[in-house]
Amino acid sequence: MMAELFKYNKSNPEASFTLGRKKENTPFTIMIVDECPVSRKLLTIQLLDAGYNVITASSGMQAIRLAMITKISIIIMETEMAEFDGFDTTIILRRKIASETQPIIIAYTNELSIKEKALKVGMNDVVCKTMDSNLLLQKIKDWLPKN
Repeated sequence: MMAELFKYNKSNPEASFTLGRKKENTPFTIMIVDECPVSRKLLTIQLLDAGYNVITASSGMQAIRLAMITKISIIIMETEMAEFDGFDTTIILRRKIASETQPIIIAYTNELSIKEKALKVGMNDVVCKTMDSNLLLQKIKDWLPKN
């Protein structure tokens, strides 16, 4: 069974977020953090088709709030955002979330040259947006616990 879950904030539409379609047969939830609605939508479709639950956030602050109340397996984090960029958001998440429940964070960027910085702030991996979309799915599989 799937249900479309969406929270709309009338007073602040930018704060609205999609919880994707909840799939009862998968224990894994992936959060997409990206300011670009088109990127969020494309990744959401790809990850739902691959069988994952998906939550999206349009800012680093929104991602932090959602991560504090939701068990997330992996975060796909855009590195270039206004309010908090992906690096600052990662540092805050690593400080606020208990170590045993910390999600894997994969930087999602236009430049692979940020890999050293990404790893230094606590991200686990880096994927370039221009790479084959199957590479992202493979990295997700590699990072998830094997059942």
